[in-house]
Amino acid sequence: MLIIDEAHLIDPQALTDLRLLVSSALDTDTPVKIVLSGQEPLAKLLARASLSDLVNRITVRCHLGALTSDQTTSYIDSRMRFARSNDP
Repeated sequence: MLIIDEAHLIDPQALTDLRLLVSSALDTDTPVKIVLSGQEPLAKLLARASLSDLVNRITVRCHLGALTSDQTTSYIDSRMRFARSNDP
């Protein structure tokens, strides 16, 4: 599995190369799984006609909106607990 964070910063040509990698792996017994994680510009980048072959291979999409103030507080609290911090 390949995970690419900040994928909105990737050059479009690199995404085309990524599609070629995925396509070549379809001929093997072990397909390549790729996770692209990025900000809003990633959706705009993937909307390019030149990347339509890559987009056609995407099986799952998820868009996370902004957190509310309460959700942000809850998230930070849980991360602090995970880090074993007792500071509020």
